[in-house]
Amino acid sequence: MLRSRIVIPLFLSSLIVPALGDTTSSYCQLAGSTTPYCQAERARAFAAARNAEINTSIAAVRAARARLALANTPRRLAERARELGLARTHCTTPESSAPRCLAERAKEFAAARNAEIDASIAAVTAARRLALSKTHCKTPDSTTPRCLAERAREFAAARNAEIDASIAAVKAARARTFAATRNVEINASIAAVETERARAFAAARNAEIDAAIAAVTFRRERNAEINASIAAAKAARARSFAAARNAEINASIAAVHAERALAFAAARNAEINTSIAAVKFARERNAEINVAIAAAKAEHERAFAAARNAEINATLVAYKARRALRLAMARNRRGRGSARLETGAISIPETPPRRWQSTVRYALRDEPCREAGRPLSPLHFSKASATLEDSMKPMLNRLAVLAKACPAVRIEIHGHADASGPVQVNRNLAERRAQAALDYLVGMGVEPNRLAAISHGAREPRAPRTTAENRARNRRVEFAIKDPAMNAVAARIMWDLSELLDPTYVPAVARLSP
Repeated sequence: MLRSRIVIPLFLSSLIVPALGDTTSSYCQLAGSTTPYCQAERARAFAAARNAEINTSIAAVRAARARLALANTPRRLAERARELGLARTHCTTPESSAPRCLAERAKEFAAARNAEIDASIAAVTAARRLALSKTHCKTPDSTTPRCLAERAREFAAARNAEIDASIAAVKAARARTFAATRNVEINASIAAVETERARAFAAARNAEIDAAIAAVTFRRERNAEINASIAAAKAARARSFAAARNAEINASIAAVHAERALAFAAARNAEINTSIAAVKFARERNAEINVAIAAAKAEHERAFAAARNAEINATLVAYKARRALRLAMARNRRGRGSARLETGAISIPETPPRRWQSTVRYALRDEPCREAGRPLSPLHFSKASATLEDSMKPMLNRLAVLAKACPAVRIEIHGHADASGPVQVNRNLAERRAQAALDYLVGMGVEPNRLAAISHGAREPRAPRTTAENRARNRRVEFAIKDPAMNAVAARIMWDLSELLDPTYVPAVARLSP
């Protein structure tokens, strides 16, 4: 560590003192002068005196080394390896604040700063070469923006020449002193470690390090001034160049806008023609689909009407047979002296038949399945998606329990959309919503063959599509429970009740069968 106290101050003095004091013979005109140049000159004089003292120490060390040249014992080799390791660095920890460590960090900072200055100089040189292709100062007193910018570049060029000369001097001095003094400093440090005199010398060297650190601080301040000057020159150049460049850019933009407007109009016309062709094709395709749907509906209605007519005819035949039977029974009772006559009008007995009472009791007997007759609330989606939310799962769980309790129940799941997009998109979205509910019920254990997912798209809204609230009500999934047992019971009850009425008063749309 003592060797660094010798190496670093000499190195810093070789960097700073020649750069600051080569222009004049003396800067200390007064005895008490404290200017930075005077202090640097004093530090250089002190370094010269110290060099003489170091040379004397070097001679003594060389004599001692000559005597110990043959003493290459393991212990001596280990000491040399340890001393060499200590000579490489003086910052044993990241937060070390020893004077040698601070001096070493100052040297690293100076090297990094030199690299930054070199990069800045290279950038300024490149910009200068690019900008100085032509001159814009036609007269000595010209004040045009480009002339002012050219003069600023010339000033920067002169300033760069000064900086290059200073850097060259610093590099030359550093190259001369580093190679010549490195071995000398190491040998002097070894001698200082081995003798008592080194401790006293270390105290003096600490003062020298403090002076070197002060010189480094001055160099930092000087770098800040140079940076401020470069920044001011760049700002002035940027302002003047921007003023001239804006005029050129505006002219280029006007030309580009005109050309782009022509190209855009041509491309837009092509897009409009393509869109018109697509709309025409879509209209023709929709007309074909509507015709096909109308034909399918008409065919379905004809088939349904034929089936319903056959069922109504069978029902009327059954009604006529039963009425004939009742008339025959009435005639038999009149033959036996009964006072009751068949008038053909509505005749309601005082008590309903036993068969009707048993049917009603059967319909009300299966208590868990009575839930199938109650309406279920729809599931509303908060956004245009088919993802089931947590608030929907209780209703789906209730529906799954009902389906498990009533094996004969069939569930239809109807999906709807809010008409905020194209027809096909709404249809697909409604289908995915219904399918999501179906998949959830299958996951809860309901057989897939008892479920049906139906997509209605946006064709059956529950509310007008004028507000966001109404559109949210239309984004839904509804459930329709089909219970064949309950339907059969209802049909049986209606049939039994129809026996109390005249068959001619039973409407055909009742869909009753004997």
